[in-house]
Amino acid sequence: MSIRKKVLSGFFLVSVFGLIFGITGLISAQQFASKAEELGLYSAKANKFTSIMNAHHEWRIGLLRAIMTGTEFRGSLDPETCALGNWLTGEESKNETDGKILNLLNTITAPHNYIHYEASKALDLLNGGDKVGAEDFLINQIMPKFDEVITNLTAINYRLSELVNERETEVALIASNTTSITIVIIVVVMALSVVLALYISGMISRSVNALVVMFRKAEQGDMTARSGLNQKDEIGIVANAADQFFIKLQGIIKDIHMHSDTLSGASEELSAISRRLCSAVD
Repeated sequence: MSIRKKVLSGFFLVSVFGLIFGITGLISAQQFASKAEELGLYSAKANKFTSIMNAHHEWRIGLLRAIMTGTEFRGSLDPETCALGNWLTGEESKNETDGKILNLLNTITAPHNYIHYEASKALDLLNGGDKVGAEDFLINQIMPKFDEVITNLTAINYRLSELVNERETEVALIASNTTSITIVIIVVVMALSVVLALYISGMISRSVNALVVMFRKAEQGDMTARSGLNQKDEIGIVANAADQFFIKLQGIIKDIHMHSDTLSGASEELSAISRRLCSAVD
């Protein structure tokens, strides 16, 4: 594999971990946003039912004051126009999915309708001059049903508080898990980057150092020096070419030495012949 491919492979591997980190962060962000939205909805709903319960307490006080003191009753006698009735007939109640809350809403409907419809009877008794009958009807008929309404509203509020706490726990857990995953991925990416950097730089430096050692030996006249590299990358190609160069150069030098010896012998023979010729002439 070429050096370029090795470097690109290393960066690709780091990029994959970066992509995993990005996808994990995106999923966690979506989960966090979803749970945070649910938390906001349940918190708003809990506040709404608190105001509904307070409105019904005020309704009871107004009815008591009207019957006991004769003041005008300004509360609603229609169960669909009071605070709870408006909520029950609205879109928010239709979108309710929690089973416990739906059961409580089904349970509260009958006593809630009763107190509003029967309040008009108590007021009719009062307006007809039967104050004692109105007080008795209020205390013995309306108030027990009113207590049922308040009990159910309190239970709904408690359930909403549970849901709020559950969402708060889930949001905190998602945030904690996201932080942990982020830290792990950052550490892994950093460690992988360091390992890849050390591997690639070490691979290049070792190969280059082997070539430097070979050329220094050759510089000192050692034509037997070889790189000893069998890599398939660019440095391996250069090292193999250098090895072949020195092999051929070593062969040339051997040929030169061999021919030099032959020429030296021939020269000595010619010198001997020349000396004999000179002796013969003399």
